Amino acid sequence: MRQPLRGLILPLSFGVPSLTDQAIVLRVWDFSETSQTVALLTQNHGVIRGLAKGARREKSMFSGGFEPTTAGELVAIIKPSVELATLTEWSLAVVHHHLRANLRAQYAALYCVDLVFRLFESADPHPNLYAALERVLESLASHSVDAELTRFLWCLLSEAGYSPRIDTLSSPIPTTVGFNSATAELV
Repeated sequence: MRQPLRGLILPLSFGVPSLTDQAIVLRVWDFSETSQTVALLTQNHGVIRGLAKGARREKSMFSGGFEPTTAGELVAIIKPSVELATLTEWSLAVVHHHLRANLRAQYAALYCVDLVFRLFESADPHPNLYAALERVLESLASHSVDAELTRFLWCLLSEAGYSPRIDTLSSPIPTTVGFNSATAELV
């Protein structure tokens, strides 16, 4: 007769692979008194929506907590049969304090993360979009908000498959340009 294994601690993700990736927080909702649901854009795995159990406790595995536009390293367990991933660790790395000093930049940053949240499905990797979002969040306070926002929106539209076609113009681009969203062309 076999003796039961005692003292053996199996990892939470036994049989289910976990992933580790850099991520930017897109949205946060309180789930319960101690837990939160979080939407993040990861560098290599796209948007991940997950449950951070115990994230609101004082002593948790989620250093610094979750707040939109913050960035850090994420460890998560993703089960194909479950809609929300289980977030097991979060190491806060970047807070973007400069956005809090400039209301216009803060609004632009929140607009950017909201667009990413609304336009992209879970588990659809877009490394270029991650790099563009990281770049716009860093540069919003020190550069022109309009220029940085336009650069990010161009990348966002391209990554979402709505890239404007400017190669169809028959003449050089005039100083005043308009955009026809129905045909996705400059006019």
